[in-house]
Amino acid sequence: GFQNLPDVITEDMPDDAGKEESDPEPVDVEEDIQELSAIRGAIEEASALEVVRASDDGISTISTKISKCQDMIVTSRGFSENCQTTIDSFMGVWDLETAMTHLIEMKRLVNLGVMLQQFAEQIKRLVKATVEVLETMLNKLKNIDFIPDELEDAVVSIKNSLKDSNIDGHRLKKLGLDGSRIKDFGKKFGFGK
Repeated sequence: GFQNLPDVITEDMPDDAGKEESDPEPVDVEEDIQELSAIRGAIEEASALEVVRASDDGISTISTKISKCQDMIVTSRGFSENCQTTIDSFMGVWDLETAMTHLIEMKRLVNLGVMLQQFAEQIKRLVKATVEVLETMLNKLKNIDFIPDELEDAVVSIKNSLKDSNIDGHRLKKLGLDGSRIKDFGKKFGFGK
């Protein structure tokens, strides 16, 4: 990372360089995953009469978790846009007066990359846990004859749309949310080794 630069470059740089007050705190979805795991367990343990209520609770919770994922994706897009602005500025004019500003911008870029990667990992974990609940729900509903086909079809549709979004790789990369552009940029300048 940035600590690999020679002291002559970084000695006058403030410790909080590259950070902004508006930067969000790191996201932790562990409580969300535990909540989804508890719902999955409740669905697995539910009797034929209880499975509809447990599934209804599951759908409600999944809706909340999907909204959280959407919020994290919007935040991640903001990181990407901020990275592009920083890269454009960094590629601008260099002279003795702007050198320190550009180095701080580079540190900002590294910080944004770390935040982007962290958000992407948490989104992936939350989507995976959501899909697991939907698969459990689907398997349980398949074994019950009195569940309307429409309900089963709705669960299959939600599960497939989440799986089809391929949120854990290709889609994040396509949206620029996997950090590869930032890593490539950083490698050109000897950062992020």
